[in-house]
Amino acid sequence: KYSSIEGSKKALLLAADLSVVREVSAVELMPALGRSRQKVHAIVVDGIATKQLIQACEEKGVSYIAAKNFAAVETNIELVGL
Repeated sequence: KYSSIEGSKKALLLAADLSVVREVSAVELMPALGRSRQKVHAIVVDGIATKQLIQACEEKGVSYIAAKNFAAVETNIELVGL
């Protein structure tokens, strides 16, 4: 799934079955996560997972974040480097 957004500075919100809930630009990611009516299980980001993004994902119950780089922060979310 990452290959579809690689180099685009976009992000994918994925359901538990890894189907794409939504594709958004990186700047739209936080608002899209907040507005999502469907449970987001994982997020794939073509860029950096910031501290604010990781904290928002914790609040929304996201299990996995895949990104090129991560801010230094304590989290229970599984972080996957791309």
